[in-house]
Parts: sequence; C-alpha cells; structure tokens
Amino acid sequence: MNAIRLTYAIEMIDQYYDNGEQDITIQTAFVDALGQEDGTAIYNKGKTWQSLVSMALRNELRIPLSDTQLVNSYGWQNWYKYIQQGADAIHSANSDVLIFLSGLDSDANLTAIFQGTALTPGTGTFNRDDFQGYGDDKLVLELHVYDNLYGPPTSNCSVITEKWFNAGFQALNSSAVNQFPLVVTEFGFPQNASTDEDAFLNPAVKTSTAPISDDGDNSGDSSGDGSADEPSSASALPRNQAGIILTLGFMAAVVLRSYW
Repeated sequence: MNAIRLTYAIEMIDQYYDNGEQDITIQTAFVDALGQEDGTAIYNKGKTWQSLVSMALRNELRIPLSDTQLVNSYGWQNWYKYIQQGADAIHSANSDVLIFLSGLDSDANLTAIFQGTALTPGTGTFNRDDFQGYGDDKLVLELHVYDNLYGPPTSNCSVITEKWFNAGFQALNSSAVNQFPLVVTEFGFPQNASTDEDAFLNPAVKTSTAPISDDGDNSGDSSGDGSADEPSSASALPRNQAGIILTLGFMAAVVLRSYW
C-alpha cells in the first residue's frame, strides 16, 4: 500500500529533534539511517522514481492520551492548520503527485472534511481554495476500517455499511458537501474459522462487486433477478466518481478511481 501513498519513517522525526528541531536534507536522513553507501543509493534512486504516484501526510493521527496539553490541542482546527502546511510543502516540491489526507481517530473519521462542518473547536470549514493551485485535483482522502474502530461487534451488515458511509464513503456521494476520491488504505478483522461469516467483511465484498450507477439511482437491483435490494444510502456511486477494486491479503485496499 505504501507504493500508493508513500509515508515517512519515525527515524526522520528522531533526526529532526536530534538536530535541534531544524530540518535536515532527505539525503542526510537516508545516510544517517542506512549508511553512506546504501543511503546514497536509495536517495539517488528516489530522485528518478518515475512511478511515484502520491505522498501521504501523518498516518493515523491518534489522540495523545498521556499528555494533557496535547490532548487539548487534538481536534479538527489544528488538523487543518498542519495539514495545509504539509500539503503545501509536498506540492511545492512535486506538483504532480496526489496528496493523501488522513483523518482523526486513527483515520476512522473524515466527517468534517466531506460534510463541511465546523473544524472544532474553531468555526472554520474545509475549503479547497485554501490549497491554492491543487485543491481541486490533487487531494485524496484515506480511510481505515478496522472492525475494532467502529464500536461493539455486530452481525448486521447494514449497520456496518452505514458506519462506513458516515465515516468516509459519503465523500464519494452527491450528498457530500465536499466530494473526494477515497482510498481505504488499511482494514482488518479477526481471521479465524468464522471469517467467511463475518458481518464486517461482507459489506466490503458487496461494495466491491456492486454495480456502479451512472445516474446515482439508489433503488437498484444488484442481484440480477429483478428483485429490489434493501435500499442503502451508500449503495450507488456515480461511475464518473469512483471505480472500486478490492484486494485481500496482507495488504488490502479499496482503490477508487479519481473523479477528476
């Protein structure tokens, strides 16, 4: 998955603090971590990496429970402030790559972005114009859907589907204030004898194989036998907004084709 949204090593954060909170070059970071020969080789390869598609920002922004001061600063307002700084830095360095935005609560919550609600504790809202020159065509949302992030276990597939929709998939729907392409960059569930009956897994399989409507009609019949399925607010995605591929394995993702 990191081939899709390249992230960063904790080593780089350590180096920043070891250097008196002053930035160091990427080449220096590689050499310090990998040695002169290997670090230089990786750096030179990276400079000519033609298949680089995107860059991510901080993965899984979690609430820092052990530090009261940091707990009080955790919220959408500060998220927006620092996301803009990071995204601007990436775009300035490479204007071609897509930039992945990870939400709050271990990336299980993207609501303030696509619903356009207040970036609390402030009153501002997400605005693409704040990402000058790339807000309309370079931003992608990423979502994590581990079963333990969405409340008590349930055997009701509709409940899980609705939770996913509210957490992030609504960004693909015309009901969203801000529509975005979305990639599920991580998901997980218990892998045991009952996995094939797991209500958490079934929505993913159904979503990945469901027909995609051109007109956004939610009344659809996905069974092919003429019968009407149970309607769901997340059941239909316009074809020009998203194509879905589900890959299961050690690394799994739902990749949604950009709508632009």
